[in-house]
Amino acid sequence: MVFLRIFSLALIVFALVLIGADVISTMEMQGTLVVRSLAQILLLVGLDATATFQSYLPTSVSDYGVMVLNWPSWAPVGVIMAAGSMRNAD
Repeated sequence: MVFLRIFSLALIVFALVLIGADVISTMEMQGTLVVRSLAQILLLVGLDATATFQSYLPTSVSDYGVMVLNWPSWAPVGVIMAAGSMRNAD
């Protein structure tokens, strides 16, 4: 249980870092809203997840995967964190 709490805390911190990076980028662009998708963040570390999903998964499944990859980068992390915290509540 301690591991799940620490993991959830790490995901919260990671999501806050991603939101902070978007806020800083928005300020640098003089108010033009910048929101990076999860696919863009993964491309920064050299992983083209969109192409991987489309090539290895059936179309019906890859469409949902690509949809999640196009969410703001902090949203999937927040969903995973929320699911983990609900599990910890039991």
